[in-house]
Amino acid sequence: MKLRSGRVVDDESLLISRDDGNDAFTDSEYGINQDFSIGDIRSQVMETTMGSQGSVGVDEQYGVSPVSACGKCVTCNKGFLKTDPSYCNKVTGECFTVTDKMDCKTTGIVYLITCAVENCPLQYVGQSVNSVNTRCIQHRSGLRSGNEPKFVRDHFTMIHNPSDLRITPIKKIAVEDEDPTTKRKSLCDKLKEEENSSILQLNSLFPYGLNDRLEKPKYMDAEEQFLSGACIYKIFPKVTSRRYNRGSRNLARSLSSYSDEELDHELSELKNCYKSDNIRQCRTVIGGLNQRAITSLCSLIISEIPNSVGLEKYCLLMLKDLCNHFRTRSLDYATYFNNKFKMGGKKVNNFNDFIPISFISKDLDNIDFGKIFNDTELLKLFPSKKLSPKYSKEDFSFSCCFKQDNPIRHNICNYRPNILNCSDLENDSNIKCNCHLFSNFIDSSVGHVVTGNVDIVSNKKLRKLFKKGYNYIESTLKSKDNIINSLKNDINNYVNKLSRKFSLNARFFDEWKDAVFSKFSDVIENLKISKKRTVAIMKSEKKDLDKLKESFILTGVDKACNNISFICKKYYLDNINLELERTNTYEYCNAKEEDIVKDHVSFCSKFKIDVNDRVLPFIHMLPKFHKPVLDFRYIAAGIKSSTKQLSKILSGILTLIDRNVKRMDNFQFKFSGTSGYWIVKNKDSVCSKLNYLNNMHYANSIRSFDFKKLYTNLPHDKVIDKISDLVNRCFLEQKVEYINVNDSFKASWSSKKKSKWSFTREDVIEMFDYLINNIYVKFRGRVYKQVIGIPMGSDCAPKVADLFLYWYEHNYVAGAVKNPELKSVI
Repeated sequence: MKLRSGRVVDDESLLISRDDGNDAFTDSEYGINQDFSIGDIRSQVMETTMGSQGSVGVDEQYGVSPVSACGKCVTCNKGFLKTDPSYCNKVTGECFTVTDKMDCKTTGIVYLITCAVENCPLQYVGQSVNSVNTRCIQHRSGLRSGNEPKFVRDHFTMIHNPSDLRITPIKKIAVEDEDPTTKRKSLCDKLKEEENSSILQLNSLFPYGLNDRLEKPKYMDAEEQFLSGACIYKIFPKVTSRRYNRGSRNLARSLSSYSDEELDHELSELKNCYKSDNIRQCRTVIGGLNQRAITSLCSLIISEIPNSVGLEKYCLLMLKDLCNHFRTRSLDYATYFNNKFKMGGKKVNNFNDFIPISFISKDLDNIDFGKIFNDTELLKLFPSKKLSPKYSKEDFSFSCCFKQDNPIRHNICNYRPNILNCSDLENDSNIKCNCHLFSNFIDSSVGHVVTGNVDIVSNKKLRKLFKKGYNYIESTLKSKDNIINSLKNDINNYVNKLSRKFSLNARFFDEWKDAVFSKFSDVIENLKISKKRTVAIMKSEKKDLDKLKESFILTGVDKACNNISFICKKYYLDNINLELERTNTYEYCNAKEEDIVKDHVSFCSKFKIDVNDRVLPFIHMLPKFHKPVLDFRYIAAGIKSSTKQLSKILSGILTLIDRNVKRMDNFQFKFSGTSGYWIVKNKDSVCSKLNYLNNMHYANSIRSFDFKKLYTNLPHDKVIDKISDLVNRCFLEQKVEYINVNDSFKASWSSKKKSKWSFTREDVIEMFDYLINNIYVKFRGRVYKQVIGIPMGSDCAPKVADLFLYWYEHNYVAGAVKNPELKSVI
């Protein structure tokens, strides 16, 4: 028996230490099945036991110094300090012992948090310049207030109890710097390095443990990376396999394939290993499976993750990560992530091309397009060598994507043509209010028909169609000839697209096209086409629909995008005119639309931004039926406008800024008890916080508030000032010169120009300033300039509003955490 590198190791077997000191253990990974009691070994090593004050001693010849408890402080008296000097990596089974003499008053430490619940495998590694006692008190206080690292908080409040927390100092850090001004900084830097090293050494990073990030060499959010497709296990140091005795692996079978029952059994066995604190066995079992079996197992694991909670969810996430590692064990972390492997599936095929097919009939569901397009004989006829190299790859294949017909809203909605055609402002004689004919549907608050009740439609067929929703797509049955002609048209369009893209004559595709046409003709001829023919209701009932449009504007509903609303046409137009003429948001502009668009084009060309649609946005409105009193949302429809491209580019840039400020705030407020970032992306973060408040019984009531009008009340000067400040902050933090935006409008930081759209900090601020100060809409032949607020309907508007409010929230919270009187409020 001897000590090697801080580990207690027997000459003939590899031992795993246990906290209770009495477990017999086996090492099936190395084929060993021998009974050893860790208590027997400790009795040889330790010569002294806990005294009256809980101190532990160890024979000095082994170079191991114990962790001792004072027996006086809260941490020691209540048993939060764990004095057992041994600890281990739960994943690999590698054991370590504390080599520094420490107690609850020791400062400058790296510590380990474990759970007192039997067989709970989760651990957390932390560091502190303060004493062990002080840090433990801070953790316990953080659990009460929610000011705790995410996974530690959730574990000791939702899965187990705060009283289950145990802390053990594992390393004592000292610095030789004698200068008091730099000594603390040097100590902090060294503590972070040792903390990082210990996290990797003990594999305590999510989902294997409770640590949520790494600080060195670069900040990394483990959960974010894991959900983005990374394999966390590949970050950990490589395990050197040492086999002392040969033996068979009972669970780790290398079968060519697994039945569903066998997979369920394997997963059940793995869960049992996890529950018994034997993660090492999980790693051994998965490592012994072949690639096909691992992939099948991983798919089963993924299917169970959404319904899992607590430790079971940690177990499944860990097993999923182990599957991804052993399925691609030859790849390192960066290579795996860059290859973009699907979780539990095969490698994403980056060498495919999509052929759009018009879905004109449900009979197309019976055709296997992938099989036909990827027929070996047809692929040989495709002129791949005259195209880009990807078409000549061995794993290149065609994929089919369906193009749906337009939903019924394109035929129902009539707000756009009515607004654009009514250019004579003085002559409203042709627009009459017929609300008296529909008295049952008049809204009492406005005295006109404003309703979402489809019973207002007298035609039964139209009413039934409207009940299907705003985005319903009518499907009609087509003949075989219709289907063949549609397919020929789609394939010709695809060929013409490739011809233009690669400057290639379309005749090079003739042989391939003819073979494809022949193949599809044979398949369609053998299809069983339904004999029943239907006519689109939009066509058969067009007269009644047009009559309905004479009296009403048919449009959508705010917060209910699939519903249809019916609004008196005269009231609709008068209400928008009132918004433009009698509020401070807009002012009439004498400039012509052509001159304004020309100025937009000139500015955009400065930044190599093409302007394809040279028109101004038009304004329309949606009813807010969810409000107690009827109100409307006014939207500038700029889907085809001269500033559309500029707005989409800025939207991509502001999305990047948003991600950056979130990351900075998570770091800045990590241990402050609150957050400076309050932008909610979806319901998940809200539900998580509500669950936490319910479990901890901290909230007596919950209230939500809304802005009556936000977008149209934001002052331009303040918006520009605050967004510019955030842009400057992020550029300084990133220490780069450019933001690159690709053709998909996704932005990224860069030290070099790498795309057509590469913008400096000054460029971004200039573009944003121009967009905010050049917002125009048109209505019934007149042009209006928005002088207050930002238009709803613009691509970047949501991000502008979010970041504008964020600026105030961040600065308030940053000041409040430094003020004892305000800190209790937040």
